[in-house]
Amino acid sequence: MSNKPISQLSVSSTAGYDATIIIYTSAGTPYTLTPHVTYNKTQSFDLSGVGGLQDGDMFNVGVTTGRGAIAVDNTTTLTYNSASKFAGAYTVSGTAVAPTITFDGVQPI
Repeated sequence: MSNKPISQLSVSSTAGYDATIIIYTSAGTPYTLTPHVTYNKTQSFDLSGVGGLQDGDMFNVGVTTGRGAIAVDNTTTLTYNSASKFAGAYTVSGTAVAPTITFDGVQPI
């Protein structure tokens, strides 16, 4: 599944742990986003600050926990465009040993 180009991510957490968001480019390069997403909060990430991410790059989004568990949404591939006025929305849920990350769609910034 591919969607509109985006320039940001908006990640909400319903999980009871701090979650670290990672994007994986189509070249396989992982980029860790900061800060963490905390329980019952929504965190926005401006992707223009991700070194190495260029307009037109495609990527997937993943989550990791302090317990070392990782989950990646391999079914949704997004495209980065610095001029886009849209954000990819995700929800983090599950447990610290079995996290999930779910794509909720594209929303205006």
